[in-house]
Amino acid sequence: MFGILVDPTITFLIGLSFSIIAIILDFFKHALSSRQFDQSSMVKAIDIMENVRSDRFILYSIRNSNKPLSKWTDSERKAAYNVTRAFDILGILDNTKLISCKFVDRFYAMPAKELWDICLPYTQEERKTRGEQHLWEFEQLADRVKNVKGNHPTIRKKKKWPLFPRHKYLHL
Repeated sequence: MFGILVDPTITFLIGLSFSIIAIILDFFKHALSSRQFDQSSMVKAIDIMENVRSDRFILYSIRNSNKPLSKWTDSERKAAYNVTRAFDILGILDNTKLISCKFVDRFYAMPAKELWDICLPYTQEERKTRGEQHLWEFEQLADRVKNVKGNHPTIRKKKKWPLFPRHKYLHL
């Protein structure tokens, strides 16, 4: 009745264009979802780290007084437990890329390295009973970020962060 004949090539191109549009829309939907997940992860990381802020200061005071592990009080050991667990979680989030390394570098790289050094005697003692894998993610995080302090913009007399602040050769 209507007798409209559509060229198969045109039909194919129309179908292809709709498929491409669907793929592009899906990409943007995924990108938005991923960005929201990243923001959510950062907020959760901040929450975890802020919950142990007072414990971090307890550990800094241990370092400043040069107090050996054998003299740590129960509350100081509890602070070490809380801080090492928080940084272990942060290390997992960083290592698995569930959180931006730029975020970790700017906010937590220097405390991670400093607190790992402070908590090393505690960690070694814990590993005797809990195994060598205990707090491994915290150890790996401290190792990954050990050069960030030397590459910090204020130390390098720069206005911006370097692209790769974890790189060991930037601070030379």
